[in-house]
Amino acid sequence: MTQELTALASIFLYLFLIFSIIYLLFPKIKYRSKVNESKISFYLLTIGGLFVLFAIISPIIIFKFIDFKEVSYGTSENKSIYSLTGPLGDTLGGVMNPFIAIAGVIITGLAFYAQYSANKSFLEANKELKKQFKLQQFESQFYEMLKLHKENVNEMVIEGYQYDEKINDDEACIIYHEVKQQKAKGEYDSSKRNNIKETKLISGRKIFNLMLKEFHLTFNVVSHFVLKNHSLSKHQKKVLYEKILMLSYKIFFSGKDIYNKLIKDSKLDYDFTRKNDAKLYNEILAELEVLRTCHKRGIRYIKAYINSESLHLDFSYKPFGGHLIRLGHFYRHMYAIVNFVVNENSQILSYEDKRKYLKMFRAQLSNHEVALLYYNWLAGYGEAWEDKEPGDERLANRFFTDYRMIHNLDQNLVLREFDPFELFKDNSYRSFLFKEGKRESDGLFELFDLGSNLSEEDNRKLIN
Repeated sequence: MTQELTALASIFLYLFLIFSIIYLLFPKIKYRSKVNESKISFYLLTIGGLFVLFAIISPIIIFKFIDFKEVSYGTSENKSIYSLTGPLGDTLGGVMNPFIAIAGVIITGLAFYAQYSANKSFLEANKELKKQFKLQQFESQFYEMLKLHKENVNEMVIEGYQYDEKINDDEACIIYHEVKQQKAKGEYDSSKRNNIKETKLISGRKIFNLMLKEFHLTFNVVSHFVLKNHSLSKHQKKVLYEKILMLSYKIFFSGKDIYNKLIKDSKLDYDFTRKNDAKLYNEILAELEVLRTCHKRGIRYIKAYINSESLHLDFSYKPFGGHLIRLGHFYRHMYAIVNFVVNENSQILSYEDKRKYLKMFRAQLSNHEVALLYYNWLAGYGEAWEDKEPGDERLANRFFTDYRMIHNLDQNLVLREFDPFELFKDNSYRSFLFKEGKRESDGLFELFDLGSNLSEEDNRKLIN
């Protein structure tokens, strides 16, 4: 009887050893973040092999420790152990089958696990392929939009002219005052010969340089009439300059004729400091007509025009005709490109990736295009580019700050009244995003230092 107990104890000890291995092994596999799947397969095969091995040696253990001599079980006659346990085959089957079954279960589980791993790898690969496909779709559309932008620039055309002879500065002043007086009296003879030699077409990117000069001319004329004979504080001037810019850009963008129609329809309401704004609007309109006539006569420069400051008409096309037909769809398409990139799924494009693509787009813009875009926003036409009164929420567009669309803005091309550094150094604009780990170097502008007020931690939360 002692031998039988020893055999059973050995069996239970062996089982305890196997289950101890399983218990200690699988928690490590379960909670390890990245496990070599070949190791898991090796562990499972080892455990299955142990069960098969035990199934083979278990009969040896049993037959070695159990006495098969006839034993008495307290009855009148002794009985053989074979008559009690059944045939030898049943004994061996009953001992070996459970362990072989367990090994079979483990091997079957390993097969399922291998299939699961293969499916998981396939799904991950398929997910990556889908991501690559979506990225290719994005890039295809982005480059097509970039191509259309370049075509829009190349197709821009203004009918200009060349002068027959050059007019010196003193003669220009005489002609200007003569035209102004005659037009005020209604005595100007429009049949007088213009100083135009021939017409020519101005096209492509150089148009933006000329348009920027025209806008500055318009602003100087409007500000001269609005501010003359007024003594204003610095704050009052700042508020007034914003209104002057909006009116100047409306004239520049829509043209003199539409401006005249708005005056007649009483649709201009800028609430300037003067009592009679309608009179002011008409004075500006009359001056624009004088300057257009002078420009056709060959005047490109009028010295001592505004408080001893000169007036430049240094562009070779009819001024104040408006650029609605050129700039309207141009800015809409620009906005569509930026909006397309910024709103792409963050799973496809990270913040840094979006900045990379927008940098490629920004590289297509000349400094004069960027300056005009800045004025377009200030005048309220392009207010969707950047929220002028950003709050704590980040629902509004921040294309200028977060995505640096005016990163290359040149201060020298902007009127001093609208210095971008002075505007954007205000704290309401300083919570802009930056590339992770580059808070000091990733400033808002290229040519002058203006960094973000966000901490690295806050920035990381927002871009992720």
